[in-house]
Amino acid sequence: MGLTKDYLVLIDTAFKISVEEILPTRANKRSDQLEKWLRNVFDHPQLNDNTVYIIARNKLDKENQSVEAKKVTIPREAAHFLVDYQNPDDQITLHLAHVCAWDAAEWVTKFDDAGPVDGSGTSPLYGAIAGPMDISKLGCHVINGKTGQFIRKNQDILMHKDYTWGAAIYAYRERPFPDRLENIYWSCMGCWADLKTPHIEHLYKHYPYREVGLEELDEITTQGKPSTLFRLHIAPLDQVADDENRLSIADGYQFPEGHWVVSPQFIPRPGTEGSTDGYILCVVHYDESAEPQKTNGNELWIFDAADLKSGPQYKLWHEQFNVGFTIHTAWLPQIKKRNASYCIEMRDDYADILNQQSPKNKALIQDLFENWVYPKKEAAIDQESEIN
Repeated sequence: MGLTKDYLVLIDTAFKISVEEILPTRANKRSDQLEKWLRNVFDHPQLNDNTVYIIARNKLDKENQSVEAKKVTIPREAAHFLVDYQNPDDQITLHLAHVCAWDAAEWVTKFDDAGPVDGSGTSPLYGAIAGPMDISKLGCHVINGKTGQFIRKNQDILMHKDYTWGAAIYAYRERPFPDRLENIYWSCMGCWADLKTPHIEHLYKHYPYREVGLEELDEITTQGKPSTLFRLHIAPLDQVADDENRLSIADGYQFPEGHWVVSPQFIPRPGTEGSTDGYILCVVHYDESAEPQKTNGNELWIFDAADLKSGPQYKLWHEQFNVGFTIHTAWLPQIKKRNASYCIEMRDDYADILNQQSPKNKALIQDLFENWVYPKKEAAIDQESEIN
């Protein structure tokens, strides 16, 4: 969901949930075989196009039981998007990461052939997102909110064979909030042979918008494409010709081999307002055994937002900082105690749902809520057991 001054923008993004993903996990071979069979039967590729719904905000009135949405189709699937807040002359600007032939909802499972296995018989990449089956693209699309028509005949699309593989999470200066986004920082996860599973290959073998051929893709994944962090610059619409691309990579950094970057966050430099005046902090994972200095392979890297190519200015590590896969982040200028008076009593909020359960299920669920949810407890951890 995106919000402009006059419009609400909803997009059916490329992030699906399959049947096998909602089944309870059972640690036995028969359960794995069932899950694999269900995945092969029910799983399907992401939709190739984005369905966009545009709603005028002034129509969202409590007196209206329904509102009309303008439906627009944008080619090539996307998982994340942003919008410019200002919409001059009803022109809505959408910024999309087109995750072509990629599926952020597909993970390396226990029964995928994804590299060597460890002592437990499981791939060390178990749980990682499967790799892209084509190069990702960044798009800037301007749509008339009233008519649903594209403003520019040729939509602005950018790809880079060294940078845009697995476009993941973005960051930008949020304070002060810009009327128009001129610089967006994107992290891309890269492209690796260990994450190109037979299942993901099968799903996207016949991808209609394919940019990189399957044979070339095999060569690229074998060689590997590193994780990247780059600044996408968007030129003002009134300063480019009709045949000129508004998008360019103004600055970027390629991570060392074996490093995986996630969760970029823009931290503004105090006393400034520019869209590059600050720092980019991100979470970096790597194989700690490959590093001469003993760490646990989980670090925070800090970049100068105006000079990514110079590499990280700082690398932070602590033996107790041991995190798994992270996604979205948030930054606060200072930490304060919560002062909002709004609060919903938890028992009142869940009482009706619990009462609708069967007697057997209600007893089990009630025990969970009484002992763990209501007291706001977390399950005790056995200090002697090792948790991976």
